[in-house]
Amino acid sequence: MAVKDYSSMLRLIGLVSSIVVFFCFSFLYNNSDGVKDFMEHIPNFTVEYRKVPIDTNYLIPAVLWYLFSYFGAFHDQISNRFKIRHHFDFQYILIPMANEVGIALNAEQRKKVYEDRNELMDKVFYKYADSTEPKISKHNIILALTNWALFWICIESITVLMIFLILFLFLTLNGISLILALLIIILSALGVVFYKRAIRIINTEIRLIFNIESETEQVSESIKKVYQDAL
Repeated sequence: MAVKDYSSMLRLIGLVSSIVVFFCFSFLYNNSDGVKDFMEHIPNFTVEYRKVPIDTNYLIPAVLWYLFSYFGAFHDQISNRFKIRHHFDFQYILIPMANEVGIALNAEQRKKVYEDRNELMDKVFYKYADSTEPKISKHNIILALTNWALFWICIESITVLMIFLILFLFLTLNGISLILALLIIILSALGVVFYKRAIRIINTEIRLIFNIESETEQVSESIKKVYQDAL
């Protein structure tokens, strides 16, 4: 289940979260007359997957969610709303890399680095660790992408489960509500595990970047100059 680039990460996140939507909506469809009546107004036909017939009424929400997750990059919207990647990039990449080249940032400079996060990440990190033309081990990049995919799968799935949990509680479907609540707790714990693992992986990637042997560039000096110019 290795993720080789950003597009494949989006596909995996969308696929898994849409499967969660499929099962949750299937239960809702079969336990809510209002939802069933509404869906009956939509043209329905049966498709077969591995000899298992599936009504398209069950598939529509899952397909719509996949399109939203993939083309809308829903995980990015969550990240931007809660500053997840902003904090991670700043705290675990940009600050350590500045320290590595001997630049101790004061409060004003830290604010500047945070504000210029995207540009600095391109120049000091993705220049060497981009998935398309990496200058460090491709294995480590795939490891990082796969881990982030698993993290975002947890986050998107939690979002889906919380939406359905509210609906099930409103319909007083207490049994399935309890199951969803337990799943949310489990996925939250897994999300923490994957986030902490991302920190360990990024530490390795940073070490590999500073160990690059280049005939045309002194990596440390090049990165240091980027910070000096930015500040």
